[in-house]
Amino acid sequence: MLPQKRLWIFGLLIYIDLFAGIGLLIYSAVTLRDAFAAQDWPTVTGTVTASNITESTDDEGDTTYAAKIRYAYTVGQQEYSATRVSMGDISTSDYDYIEAIYQRYPHGKVITVYYDPDRPDRALLEPGFSPGMWLPIGIGVLFTLSGAGMAIWWFFFVRRHAEENVSFDSNVEVL
Repeated sequence: MLPQKRLWIFGLLIYIDLFAGIGLLIYSAVTLRDAFAAQDWPTVTGTVTASNITESTDDEGDTTYAAKIRYAYTVGQQEYSATRVSMGDISTSDYDYIEAIYQRYPHGKVITVYYDPDRPDRALLEPGFSPGMWLPIGIGVLFTLSGAGMAIWWFFFVRRHAEENVSFDSNVEVL
């Protein structure tokens, strides 16, 4: 006999796994849509006003790097400043990847800025898909598949035990 509490906790874990996975996939889909829509945004000339690489170390001694690029641009008569390079901006332990971004945007460089025509304060330098987008997609797929797998196992496990007349607490619903 399985205690109701253990069944309830396992069921809750399934829902959390599925909702987290589906949430990340929705986030990824929206980010992908925006990344590809940005390819059609109007462009203006801008200037890199700051460019550096930041480094952070966690409690386990692992170091990650990020390219911090700030640029200024003007739309109409309004001046703006932004920091987004791509929709998939990331921090990573791959220093060479971050160094390449940093080298593309040195301080003072004249650049092409893509800006959202509905919100000109929203801008980026590299529209389209970027490597940083793989992380939420991969984690979303992993969580969704593991949640679905656990849900399928749950369904057959509870059903098999119900058919074997294993008694459950009266508060557990058998599907």
